[in-house]
Amino acid sequence: MVPDTGELEQLLNNAKLADGAELLKLLKHAKVADGAQLLKLLDNIDSVARLLRMLDIATMPTGAKLLEFLEKAGGAGNAGLLEDLLKLAKSGNVLDAQELLDRAAGNAANFRTYATWATRLAARTAGPSYAAPPQVAAHGFTIQPSNLLHFLDHTWEFCWLGLRAGKPRTTFWPPGTPPSTIADELGRALDGLNPAGGHAHPVPNAGGEPWGTVHVGTVNAAGGPRIGMFYPTVGETIMPDIMQALIALLGP
Repeated sequence: MVPDTGELEQLLNNAKLADGAELLKLLKHAKVADGAQLLKLLDNIDSVARLLRMLDIATMPTGAKLLEFLEKAGGAGNAGLLEDLLKLAKSGNVLDAQELLDRAAGNAANFRTYATWATRLAARTAGPSYAAPPQVAAHGFTIQPSNLLHFLDHTWEFCWLGLRAGKPRTTFWPPGTPPSTIADELGRALDGLNPAGGHAHPVPNAGGEPWGTVHVGTVNAAGGPRIGMFYPTVGETIMPDIMQALIALLGP
């Protein structure tokens, strides 16, 4: 592929290219269509070394697709973050990042947020067992171990993404919040909702009730109202379209 005279002059004067050998390597790359495309790629990347690495990703089909991804990520300033994000694809195929980049749509700040979320969630593990707070029994409520595990879907470390698909939104506890803190917060909420004791609130099967910065819900069950819902109402919140895009990248 030989660029026209104008393109060649721009390429030779591009500060990101160290020398003619580097330029020749890029011009000969099978995924680079022409000089015009190479100029755009250089505009949207922070270094030639990164450009070559990303072009050489086995599942990156073309230079056109890489350029699309770079532009949707917000350009050169986010190129390193994009490279790191593509490594998170659970299947190993960088095209799994398509939905997330489509949502970013060139907004650099939004992409940085989505990439931060993806990086946190990529490290998640199965949630541990933990004890319910004493206020559950003291107020006459019941709770199942599965409910306690479900509450961890609002943590970055233990979220089961597949269970959040289709939810109106998912608000997260701050990064690093341990299960013991969630149990403590649940206990405080039960005390706050029932200052005189008992379990009048939240009313069972009514969608739950807020208290402070959390929301608690119960259903009728043998032995007393069962707590089946507990989550923060203040914090970083992922909407359904972004959650689905994260699932496409990271798996459920």
